[in-house]
Amino acid sequence: MRTKKQEENKEEAINGIVNILKEARKEIRANVPLIRNEVEEIITSKSRNSARIEQTLDTLLSCMQMNIGEREFIMLNEYYAGVDKEGYAFYNKEYKKIYKS
Repeated sequence: MRTKKQEENKEEAINGIVNILKEARKEIRANVPLIRNEVEEIITSKSRNSARIEQTLDTLLSCMQMNIGEREFIMLNEYYAGVDKEGYAFYNKEYKKIYKS
């Protein structure tokens, strides 16, 4: 059985975590325009640089954990299908892990 003090500490810890996540989400949202510009630059310049594309897709996968960047991820991964079909399949599977779980 927990004491009143333990319950208060638990509630305080949970509130602290929630506040940290809210701040992280704000920071990610603030960076979405930069990520969107990177996606558009990759696509419009017809970049075939797999490392650059994968780094951007990885960033977007991280953002998507907080429901941010899905549109950009889909656009870039669809483009990536024409560059590296195996890479596309890998990222498609990662996408499904996030949105089908």
